Amino acid sequence: MIIFSMFINSKLAISLFFIIIFSGCSIFTSHGRAYNRAEKAEKCGDYNKAVLECVESLKINHDYEKPLLLMDIVFPLAIKYSNQKLDRYLKKGYKNWDMIIKSYQEIIYMIDSVERLNLLRQEIWFNSSDLRDYELELKEAKENAALFYYDQAVMLMSLGNQEDYKKSAQAFKKSQTYISDYKDSIELYNFCRQKAIKRIAIMAFENKSGNNEFGAIGEEVSDAIISKMLRDGGLMEYVEIISRDQIDRIINEQKLSQSGIVEYEHTIDLGKILGVQEMITGKVSRIQVSNIDEVIKNESFKKRVTIDYEYYTDDNGKQKKRAIKGDVRAKAKIYKITRTANMSVSATLLDVESAKILYRNSIKEEFKFEYEWATYTGDKRALSYQLKSLIRKEAETAPSKGSMITELSNKISKKLKRELTTKLD
Repeated sequence: MIIFSMFINSKLAISLFFIIIFSGCSIFTSHGRAYNRAEKAEKCGDYNKAVLECVESLKINHDYEKPLLLMDIVFPLAIKYSNQKLDRYLKKGYKNWDMIIKSYQEIIYMIDSVERLNLLRQEIWFNSSDLRDYELELKEAKENAALFYYDQAVMLMSLGNQEDYKKSAQAFKKSQTYISDYKDSIELYNFCRQKAIKRIAIMAFENKSGNNEFGAIGEEVSDAIISKMLRDGGLMEYVEIISRDQIDRIINEQKLSQSGIVEYEHTIDLGKILGVQEMITGKVSRIQVSNIDEVIKNESFKKRVTIDYEYYTDDNGKQKKRAIKGDVRAKAKIYKITRTANMSVSATLLDVESAKILYRNSIKEEFKFEYEWATYTGDKRALSYQLKSLIRKEAETAPSKGSMITELSNKISKKLKRELTTKLD
């Protein structure tokens, strides 16, 4: 007993010894893990990352020698290769100003991170590196980038057509991302944006499905498209949608019949009267909702299970326990309801001036509802795993026809909006 106790105590002592040893090992500390990441980055040639990981390690433990020694190597290399990258970008004929400015910001951030350590040794790192006035260079790069896009915008504006006005507005806007309120870029952006705005009309879609059960379903689809477009700030920056009230007023003034508006020539004429450049028309060609299909299935189950235990004495006189098996039974009623809805909508985008069809497509969507649950009587143990999952579910009713059609309308309008947006851009 004494020997056993000594054995246990010695095992505990050895375990404690290894815990203490490994707890002191840097690999199990935050600063040690950061150093390991720095070492890996250095081996991969990612010297900027190596510097930042060394900084992370030294922020936690200023006296940790390993990252201090690694910084002697990686900091000068990070500066060297950052300078080379910047010089390559700046020598190119067509300059990627976003990439140039991002590179300046990265090197400035790296140097600032090292400076915030406030270590005596950092002066050695700085003096051994080819540091430049990156703040001044960044300022000059931003000025050059702003001027580049400003000059490009002025040139495009002089061409005088709508598409070039849009590109010009985008370039004036881009120049402001480098220097806010650069020259008169705000005023010129607003001028060019107004010149670039495309006026469109979206007609109420017609219901040609032969199913009038769902009211003005055509208008519901076209209104949903309008609503989604209006929420798209990027699209609406250069698009103006004529209101439905304005369209209706013109239709009444011109004594046009709403049902004849979708005729090709009438659509073009109306577009000219409205003063729009493009028109969107459409129709609901199919609406179908099935009746609720409910299937009830009765099933019986039988399973041999342990129903009790008994004790007995074996041939050696030992008392043992054994299971008593028996059959258990249950009856289940399985309910399954299904309902399917289908809807097809077509849309056409017309250029009013040329009478050309710019886009035409038909979108078909299906909504299939399927739900299954069960009830039972008898012994639950007789049921299969699948049946047990079904009896845990609550009974449910199928969605109404209206809610299914609304869901389909939303899906279709989302797809049509996405496709039409690419054409309007």
